[in-house]
Amino acid sequence: GDANARALARAHREDRMACALALGGRADYAHWFGIHCRALAADGDGPALRRLCGALLEVPARTDGDGSARHAGDGTDGVAAGAAACTWWLDPARAAPPGLDARALLRVALAEIGKNRTLQGVTEEISIAMDDGGP
Repeated sequence: GDANARALARAHREDRMACALALGGRADYAHWFGIHCRALAADGDGPALRRLCGALLEVPARTDGDGSARHAGDGTDGVAAGAAACTWWLDPARAAPPGLDARALLRVALAEIGKNRTLQGVTEEISIAMDDGGP
């Protein structure tokens, strides 16, 4: 029923974001990111929004055994780099893909999250994290 429709719609949005990244369409990615945030906010899905925005706020780097930093999707982590970069939001250990303005994406997310008053705490958490030195 309704849960299945939401799951299918979410999968479609995530597919569109992944395709935009795979094809290098930053504007398309930003468009679908905004639509995805709007839908998650409308559904009141605070945990998914925290995960999505948290990945942009932290932008962590992974290190090899020799201590050299590697970033998902930068071409240094093997053949799977392209595929991994296209689904970065699903793995909190991965950095946001290069070329994306994390701060601009977070502003889009905040605008959408702010439309749902039940997510006021999420809005506040993300705003504070951005003020505390996020991207």
